[in-house]
Amino acid sequence: MNNLLPCLLLVFLTEGPVLAKSPIEKAENQWPMASGPMGTWTTTTNHSIPTEWSVSTGSNVLWKTVLPEGGQSDIAVWEDRLFLTINKPLPEGTPLEKAEGSDIIAYCLDTNTGKVLWTRDIPSNGTNSRGMRTANDQRSERDGWGHVTAGSPIAVNDYVFFSTMIGMTYVVDSQAPLFDETALVAINDLGPATESWRLSTVSYANGRIFHRDLKQIVCIVTTD
Repeated sequence: MNNLLPCLLLVFLTEGPVLAKSPIEKAENQWPMASGPMGTWTTTTNHSIPTEWSVSTGSNVLWKTVLPEGGQSDIAVWEDRLFLTINKPLPEGTPLEKAEGSDIIAYCLDTNTGKVLWTRDIPSNGTNSRGMRTANDQRSERDGWGHVTAGSPIAVNDYVFFSTMIGMTYVVDSQAPLFDETALVAINDLGPATESWRLSTVSYANGRIFHRDLKQIVCIVTTD
């Protein structure tokens, strides 16, 4: 088990769930942005914290919503509304060599049911506010493996969630005496092996974990 987390550096100073105040009003139990309510990728809570789940078996999965197209955005949660984006689907039959596009669609879902409440097209032609084309900037051209660490870790009380590109999430006890296999709380999946791929970060709000891959968004709860 020691080789599962070979290169992690973790600095986490806390003595339990001291509830800090978010700079965003009324955001303490929400996840309003990718970096969480504090903008630090951490949060504290008095709610339950799901640490074990499996989309493959349905364990601790409250709901799962299939998405019509891929996307890599993180998830924002405010009260009973969840927000994310996907790539705009191309017309059916589009040849692979012409499968290009930069437009996206914003989604709003009900956090209790996973029902899609509304969608909005967001056109993007790659031109910034200064009229410069950025889509063809060579600095943005990287192979897929360059994004392995795109999903940032998050910390909820004493638990730290590390997500991998293939949909696995390692939950670690940050207060364990040694950072070895004894610190590993659980290893969780977003689906069967080879069928899940993601770059997004886990989100936590009101006792629930929200996670996604290219095909679906999932709400995870605790059985405690």
